[in-house]
Order: sequence, then C-alpha cells, then structure tokens
Amino acid sequence: MGRIRVLLVIAGLPAGGAERQMALLAHHLDRATFEPGLLIFGRRERIHYAQLVDDVPWFRSLELSHAVPRPLLPARLFGGLRRAVAEFRPDILHSSLNKANQALRATAMLSGWRSPIVTSVRNDFRHGYSRSEKWAERLLVHRSRRVIANSEAVRRQLIEDLSLSPERVVTVNNGIDPRFFGDTAAPPPEWWPSGRVALMVGRFSAQKDHLGLMRLLAGFEASGRLADWHFVLVGEGPLEAAIRAAAPPGRVTIRPPMDDLRPLYRAASVLLLPSRWEGMPNVALEAQASGCPVALTPAANAASVVDAGSGWILEEPVARSLDCVLATPAAEFRRMGSEARHGVVRRFSVEAMVTGTAAVYGDLLTRASNSG
Repeated sequence: MGRIRVLLVIAGLPAGGAERQMALLAHHLDRATFEPGLLIFGRRERIHYAQLVDDVPWFRSLELSHAVPRPLLPARLFGGLRRAVAEFRPDILHSSLNKANQALRATAMLSGWRSPIVTSVRNDFRHGYSRSEKWAERLLVHRSRRVIANSEAVRRQLIEDLSLSPERVVTVNNGIDPRFFGDTAAPPPEWWPSGRVALMVGRFSAQKDHLGLMRLLAGFEASGRLADWHFVLVGEGPLEAAIRAAAPPGRVTIRPPMDDLRPLYRAASVLLLPSRWEGMPNVALEAQASGCPVALTPAANAASVVDAGSGWILEEPVARSLDCVLATPAAEFRRMGSEARHGVVRRFSVEAMVTGTAAVYGDLLTRASNSG
C-alpha cells in the first residue's frame, strides 16, 4: 500500500487556535506515511498560516466570498467539495470546526462517499453552537467514524450530549508550535506601551468577552486602581468598535492579528482570557510556553490548562479576582511564568498532537481492512 491520502478540510485559515492546529497538522504529518491535501472554503489571501501550509503537496481553495457560507450547503460549496474529493481521492477525510464539519458530512451523505470521516471538535457544544448547528450536528454526527476532541472536558460533553459511544470519541490535546518553546525572541514592537502590560489575544466576539472586560477596566480607572497598567488587545471581529468605545482612554492599544506573537508574550506581564467558554485555548498554551502567566475565567479553563501555582482563575466576583492579579509584584509574575512554561512543555507538543491524530487514522484504516 502506498502513502495514506488524507484530505484536511476547514472553512478557512485566518488567525485562530483551531486554524493553527490544522495548519500544524498539515505541515508536520510524516510524508513517508501520509500524503496530505488541504481544502479551504475561503480565499487564499485570508490565509494567516501560509508559512505552515506552503509545503502541503495538494492545496485547493474554493474562493468563496465568505469562509463560513450560508446556507449550510449552497450549490458552490457542495460542488466544490465533490470536485475536490474526486480529484484528490482521499483514503481519509478530516475536517475541523463547525461549518466544515457539517458541510463535509452532509456532502458525504448525499454523495455516497465511503472514505471514513474524522471530525475535530474544538468548541463547547452547549455554548459554541447555534440552535441550527446543534440540530445539524445531531443529524450528521453519526457520519463521523471518529470524533477528535481537544480536551477531556469536550470529549465528555460530546459523549453525553450526542449519545456517542466512548470509543468513537478520542482526546488529542492541542500542540504548541515549537517556536514558542524557544529561548530567544525579537524585542517587542516600537508601539509596545511602557509600564506593566496585560495582553489579550483573540477574536473580538461575544464569546471572548473583551467588551465586558473593558467595562470592568473603565470602572477600575475611575477609581484610580490601574496604576501603571496598560492593556494590549490583538485581534479583529464584529465587536471592535464597541470595545474601542468602552475602553478607558489612554489605557488600551488595539492591534490587528500578527504573524508572530512571541515578542508580545515575552514582553507582557500576564495574558488575560475573559472568555465565556473555551474548548482548549491555544493562546493560553502559547503564552505559558513563552513564559507569560495566564489569568482566565473558569469557563475558559475547562481543559485545566492553568493551575493556581502558575496562573490565576478569575472566580466571581471577577473584579475582585482581577484586582488581585493587577496587584501582583513583578517578581511573582516572572516566577509564575517560569512555572507555567515548565508545565506546558511537559504536557503539550506538536509531535504528540500529530502522533495522536495519525494513530486515529491508522486505527480506522486497520479496522476497515479487517472488516473488508
């Protein structure tokens, strides 16, 4: 048998945690065993991880005007998926994130494809899916031979909420780009503020709750509790204008997504993650790998990526918890950053993520061969 042909499918590759995981998988799959292909729905110019996917042997973009098309399966998306599969002839299909997961399985059902489908789930099912997406997931989930969850919390939820047998749902932790473990990094950019800096990285959406944090910080500023703290937000999204309007003047810098966040992680005193829900937040892993401790909400820590010895859990009332973080001495930030880095190095790596995913592929093909 020749190399295993794996077609990786995702709506797009803008800056994002799940998108980075797919790009890392495409880049690091062993070429002696696997022949990866990559299909995205959106446009090439929106790819944020070009340096990771440039060497993928087979790549196609459907060039749809929106990376997340509506309705679920419009004719262009259905036709594009069918053409890609006919051209690439995959042994395994592997999709990630809600829209690609559902579009791929719906197309497979209508087309009668026999190649096994692996589905990566990164979102909290109870909060990260719309009502229509939940309905579609219940309809389509049994088209997936295996579901890969990126944390035990997500795995347990999928088994409970979708009545999946435990052996069909596999946990494969996120892997951190090896660059974040390095000891050297460029200095922060010229625009980096002076004083102590708290960093936030993520899409400006309701899930990440930057807006709620800005309102909280405005109250801190009014009561004179921010001292020399400055806050840097890196991202983009529909709530950017509202976040700018709510931010305390002179305290917040907002920047678009960046190719290399290492200088920012290294320069920041702490990463803040006020999300309302997360599966396994990549930014928390990257920051800790870079020696930056993390303060996050319990909902963002469902995968237990932060513990009390190396970071902070922003328990209710959040204002009091955040007050404690901002009052931490500089030496303690450095100590906790060092502890966090050692913990992440032990638990997460790209090699483990790729090996775990490849094991899912191998198990599926072995079972298919034995049953055939």
